[in-house]
Amino acid sequence: MEGIIIKRLIIVSIVLSLLLSGCYFNVEETDTKPSVYSGRTLDIGIIGELPNQSFDRVTFHKIKPASLELEEFDAYFITRDYFSEVSQEKWAPVFSSIGVPVFFIDSDIQDFVYRKENYSYADLERFPSFEHTTGFLVKEDNILKTGYGTRTEADTFETETPAWIYDLIFKHIEEYYN
Repeated sequence: MEGIIIKRLIIVSIVLSLLLSGCYFNVEETDTKPSVYSGRTLDIGIIGELPNQSFDRVTFHKIKPASLELEEFDAYFITRDYFSEVSQEKWAPVFSSIGVPVFFIDSDIQDFVYRKENYSYADLERFPSFEHTTGFLVKEDNILKTGYGTRTEADTFETETPAWIYDLIFKHIEEYYN
């Protein structure tokens, strides 16, 4: 009887070891891979700090929030410095009807607060984000939400949003226009 229990424990240990070793994901390894976006040329308006990284086929333009109303870029990136300002109630109608993708880089709050009146960045405690970067696309009266990375992963990113997150965003922007 004791031998059967020991054999079962050994088998369970081996199975668990195999399962757990297959679930390992190394953020650092992914983080160091260069961006591989090779789609259409994109012009992206950035409200806030420009990335320190450059990407082939992508041009970043530093702009003010008022540009959101003009929809003059393929997409908009908004960084932490402007989260509070663009969460003011006057921007809710703009975000609810904007015809280009919008992304909140290194966001710590769910992006619906930007589209709904009576919510703002001050509601951070009530609506924390679970992703590192969030975004949405308004298409045919539907809002398609996107998220990249996790808040837990964000704590491991060295200094800046990793290239793989930008790469995925660029691909999603391209898909939006196809």
